[in-house]
Amino acid sequence: HINIDKIRNDFPILPIDEEYLKKIEELYPDLDDRVTELISVLEAIIVANRNANPLYESLAEKVERIVRQWRERIKTVEETYMELCEVVDAYNRAQREKRTLGLRDEEFYIFTALREHVKKPETELISDTKELVKTLGKKLFKGWTLQRGAVKEVERTVRTFIMQRYRLPIEERDALHKKIMNIVKSMD
Repeated sequence: HINIDKIRNDFPILPIDEEYLKKIEELYPDLDDRVTELISVLEAIIVANRNANPLYESLAEKVERIVRQWRERIKTVEETYMELCEVVDAYNRAQREKRTLGLRDEEFYIFTALREHVKKPETELISDTKELVKTLGKKLFKGWTLQRGAVKEVERTVRTFIMQRYRLPIEERDALHKKIMNIVKSMD
């Protein structure tokens, strides 16, 4: 007989939000335990979803670097904890920005990719993002990534959108296309 309530009490699931760091300090007085908890949560939420979002990609790289340095004893547990807290803060800043801009997850991820590659005012990028998502919405359906024709059509739509709107060097255009396609594929 498995007691689910006991498991929930012994191993609470903590979403990464504004109160997250305070909660783990209360639940885990030992710094080593806090570091272990932070690593497991950040790996489950950020590292596992790195392709869904350009922000997650950069945060995932930071988490992996921090974990590697901690395991190799290059960083102390205190330094590791502080750096992991910075990752949590960066994640929370991005979540606040997403809410402030009034964007859904997939819109925010595409907006982030556009902002990284295109030098235009944010309001224009938000408008472009919403237009692209609306255009793609008609082409995306459950399992579309398994159908070669559907993938080609989405790739063509994204590439055409980028080429018509932004004057980017080929390498930059290809990098943006790849990022947006990774985001869109992760939505399936």
